[in-house]
Amino acid sequence: MGARHAVSMDKSNPKKAAEPYELINWVLLRKLETFVFAFLFLALPFFAFRVVDATTSTLAVRNTAAELVQDLIKWKKTAEDDKTFIQVTTRPTVGHKGFAYVVKQGERSLEEVLLPPGVAIVGTVVFDGEGMPKSAATFVITKGSKSVRVEVDPNGLITAP
Repeated sequence: MGARHAVSMDKSNPKKAAEPYELINWVLLRKLETFVFAFLFLALPFFAFRVVDATTSTLAVRNTAAELVQDLIKWKKTAEDDKTFIQVTTRPTVGHKGFAYVVKQGERSLEEVLLPPGVAIVGTVVFDGEGMPKSAATFVITKGSKSVRVEVDPNGLITAP
């Protein structure tokens, strides 16, 4: 029993007390961790906004392109059936608050399609009485950094990616 007491009295390997600088580092580390978490928590809505914006821009551009392709096919067929010239052209709306594409037969306006806010379009095509375009045409539809091209080749084939 005396040997056990002697071992406990041995001070060659005492437990170290925490140094003050070690406690300060631990406290600073916890504060830094809290700051980083708070920053990430607050930054999350900004990244979510960018994701939503990119998604809505892509959908708006692709939906507009699909609608334009359907209308071009319809008006090409109408030009062929009626044996008349039909022009599909784009323009800014009144007050430049948006864009539209307009379908004309001579000077008479047959249809005007208003595009969603922020979507811009540029292009013109004229279909002759046989439903063929007078020349190749390209419509460029954009919103922000997203864009899609709708092409009408000289043979009347209408394509969009």
